[in-house]
Amino acid sequence: MKVLDIYENIPKIRNKNNISLIWNDKIKSNSRNYNSIYNQINVKPNFYKYELNNYLKKFIITNKSYFFSRFNLKKDFSFITLTNLIEKNPYKKNFNLEIIKKLGFDYFVKKKKTKTINI
Repeated sequence: MKVLDIYENIPKIRNKNNISLIWNDKIKSNSRNYNSIYNQINVKPNFYKYELNNYLKKFIITNKSYFFSRFNLKKDFSFITLTNLIEKNPYKKNFNLEIIKKLGFDYFVKKKKTKTINI
């Protein structure tokens, strides 16, 4: 059974038997000891944009009585354009970054097949 330890920043001491994920820092060098959520996202940026679009689409369709009465949404509309993700830097501190990190976390947990998570 794999155990995932989540740290806010790079820790000074870690459990070497567990998988370590850093939540708020990027890792500059390729480290086998640590994984950064930002590095995971940057490996497949187009995948996460697609996943974010699907996530927002589900949210808007769930709340369609609000959105469809106020916006003229076309069939091929990209739901990312309703967010501020179209800015030059989508990774600055905003709500979209937290959604992307959540999507990256879900993918990371499935990929590593972890059973226990320590925060």
